[in-house]
Amino acid sequence: MKKKSLLFISLLMTLLIFTGCGKEKAEDILYKVLSNEKEFKLEDKEYKLEVYMKDSPKHLDTIAYTYVDMDKDGTKELVTYLSGADAEYIVFRYNDKTIYGYKYSMKDFQDLRENGIYKSVVNEDAYAYLSTKFENNNKVEISNATTDGKKYTVDNVESSKEAFESKENEISSVNKAEFKKYK
Repeated sequence: MKKKSLLFISLLMTLLIFTGCGKEKAEDILYKVLSNEKEFKLEDKEYKLEVYMKDSPKHLDTIAYTYVDMDKDGTKELVTYLSGADAEYIVFRYNDKTIYGYKYSMKDFQDLRENGIYKSVVNEDAYAYLSTKFENNNKVEISNATTDGKKYTVDNVESSKEAFESKENEISSVNKAEFKKYK
């Protein structure tokens, strides 16, 4: 009887380890930023979201959020839209037991797609489709397609207007990320 109990406990523990039970998912940990249960690191400072929003000179007040695998590493990041006098986006990423935050302005983070590609706008003629790689507290933006209205690049290679438009259509064919209002 004792051997059967030990065998059962061993099998149960093995099953829990291999199915990931008992291990909190990154999405669940990141959600705790919204509820102010977890702090995040932004520009080498630690914040709770409520305090960050309250102390911001931008008078941030409303939160909408979604989850997108921004850097295509298999783990979704929490993307938040903070509205106010001068709204902004913050992308939260959980890595090595730390939650990092990365700020984006409204003009630099438009039209987010489910695949993590977004549009950064300089003016009507000059814009880029970017994706991001994260390195601890730093973000590295990667160009997928850019134009200044006269020159065009696709994947960092000078291209024709037709090649740019083809890439733009490919990017636009991906669904937009849907944001949900938090409380």
